[in-house]
Amino acid sequence: MADDKVLHYMFDFRSIQTSLTPEAFIADASQFMKQKDFNLVCSSPLPHGQLLVWTGPDRSHAVIRLYQDINRITVDITKPLPDGKTIIFSEDDEREIKSLFQGNSKSYPAIQRCRDLDIYVPTCDNRLVEYDFDKVVVNVDTQFQNVKICHSPQYGNMLLLDDDPNLAESDIAYTKAITGNDTQDYTDKTVLILGGGDGGILNELLKQSPKYVTMVEISFIIFFYF
Repeated sequence: MADDKVLHYMFDFRSIQTSLTPEAFIADASQFMKQKDFNLVCSSPLPHGQLLVWTGPDRSHAVIRLYQDINRITVDITKPLPDGKTIIFSEDDEREIKSLFQGNSKSYPAIQRCRDLDIYVPTCDNRLVEYDFDKVVVNVDTQFQNVKICHSPQYGNMLLLDDDPNLAESDIAYTKAITGNDTQDYTDKTVLILGGGDGGILNELLKQSPKYVTMVEISFIIFFYF
């Protein structure tokens, strides 16, 4: 299945031109955007600044905003990208923008929006992590939680419970640490596992021939899929 996406590039600038006027801002922005075959469709004066909206080739558009009172400029460029195509915004383009709005600048990695396969996972404190997921292996709702397993070329299969990353195949060191890194002898021992539905701890314990293992888990569906 094709996984088309919309790329969203973002740039922030703190201009060294302390008296940058809306007129000069429009002229500088127009010079760059016309070179990229963008057409100005909206120029709106705003309190302490200016807002410019451009449309470009291949359904792309750009929004450039001047915050004159704090001497800041933001640039947002959005462009659809068909599946299999490479990123279209080059380093040369980025350098041109930075040269145009002289001063301190900050560019951000392109956000991939509108994908069929979601590659972004928010953290509990509302930060965004991008993974290299290439397919969803399992996506089911249980009585207690959503269980999702996504495949990553870097991490292998990764378990997410209610979209919170729990464990990946590459986390074998974590599982071994929980079981004592071979410092604990489980031979003929009776062991209780609380949780551990991914089966990683159980798999490590069974290698040491315990007498009996009891695992208490609210959602055993994880055990069968992961």
